[in-house]
Amino acid sequence: MIKKAMRRFLKDRMTSFLIVLIVFSILIQAIPANAIDLRISNDALANEALSHPIGSDGGTCKEFVKHVFNSVAAAVGSSLRIGSGYRACYLNAGGVEVSGSDAVRGDFIQINKDSDPKNYYSGMHSAIVLENYHNGSFLVIDSNWNWDEKVRTHTWNPTAYAISKGLSAHFYRLGTIAPPTPAYAWQFISQTASKDLVGLSPGETVTVTLTAKNVGSATWYKSGANPVRVGTTNPRERPSTFANSTWLGSNRPTGLPVDQVKQGETVTFSWTITAPSTPGEYREHYSLVAEGIAWMNDPGINYYIVVNNRSYDYDEHYYVWRDADQALNRSVGIVAQSFKAKFPLIKSVSFNGANVSGGKVYVKIFSNEGQTQQVGSTKEVIVNNYGETTAIWDEPIPVNVGNTYWLQILPPEGTKMTIYFSKYNEYSEGSLYLDWTKESSYDLNSSVRGYPNPSRSYDYDEHYYVWRDADQALNRSVGIVAQSFKAKFPLIKS
Repeated sequence: MIKKAMRRFLKDRMTSFLIVLIVFSILIQAIPANAIDLRISNDALANEALSHPIGSDGGTCKEFVKHVFNSVAAAVGSSLRIGSGYRACYLNAGGVEVSGSDAVRGDFIQINKDSDPKNYYSGMHSAIVLENYHNGSFLVIDSNWNWDEKVRTHTWNPTAYAISKGLSAHFYRLGTIAPPTPAYAWQFISQTASKDLVGLSPGETVTVTLTAKNVGSATWYKSGANPVRVGTTNPRERPSTFANSTWLGSNRPTGLPVDQVKQGETVTFSWTITAPSTPGEYREHYSLVAEGIAWMNDPGINYYIVVNNRSYDYDEHYYVWRDADQALNRSVGIVAQSFKAKFPLIKSVSFNGANVSGGKVYVKIFSNEGQTQQVGSTKEVIVNNYGETTAIWDEPIPVNVGNTYWLQILPPEGTKMTIYFSKYNEYSEGSLYLDWTKESSYDLNSSVRGYPNPSRSYDYDEHYYVWRDADQALNRSVGIVAQSFKAKFPLIKS
């Protein structure tokens, strides 16, 4: 009895051990020996396959896909390689099996016999996906499809093909894939306002713009079921206190100004805002929305606006500050000659020339990168060969601290020369510096950029205007005043 029980016990334990061993073996075969190397991308695999000319020698189908993967892996320094066989070789190279519906560009297709994945059977084939038509068919690139060991692309339904041969179709991903491009997305390019938004008067209307690039896969449309528009955000659909009668609604300033904007194209939205009656600081937040579909990504674009308590008009005849209703407030400044206004100017620019064959150049300054908005006049100067040349403007060019300017030096046609810029150039009596970004020889067909230094003060002493109070006693310099000029400023009382 004891011996019989012992034999039964040992038999049961052995059976359990064998079951565990079999399950473990199955799991080991199902788990890839390596993970995908993140340095290998599906795009790189597809591009490597396409680098082989159509009709060129590619060897057998398996040799071709093996060569494609191993070449990309070696190029990025990966130790992964596709070896022999028709299933484990992909898993050991970091491959992950995916469904046919999920297969994307750069995935590998392998037809094999599931009961014997190590050996070749008639009808087996290997290919690389170029496009998934999502109807069972794919555009693929492979070799030896016509038993000629030539590289070609063709449309193929691997699942239907495998069934017809009594085999199975498998899809393997051996590289990383980029996240899908969202249908509706935009990139901020620039924003502008027709005047400074700090210091608006209640009820004052200003034009603002927002330039955006379509970086989604969908085309934007002006009309139809899903037009693209500018909408208020932070929070979304917020009724704006700056809305006016030109808006599409209290939370929709404007729509697309053109019929459509395709992926990669840029468009500028333009609308007006009207300052509310309540003074204070405001931030107007906006983003883009495809009506009826979705809000697009929100880069956090906003306009900082300050609305003043009162508005004041400058009476051009009497040089006396008056408030908006033209009632005389009080004489806060009678203008007389002898005022020193402070703002930056460009009076001259210096550079060195070398290898001069012609000598004459045209010097221009622009306020935008596209070099379509020229500031000041064009100066024609003769370049001193291997010496300093200075272009001097008769009328100094006003510039704004914090803005960027582009300096362009153009020679006449046929003239060849090399221009050198020092890093800092001083251009006005008030020590205005523009930091031109090019320090060595410069291509004359483009321009250098300059930035007025915001830490400096600037004096323009060509003309003097001094504020005097009502009894003509000399007061201190407080601002800039020009004759025949209507401006809005806060009241200065002392």
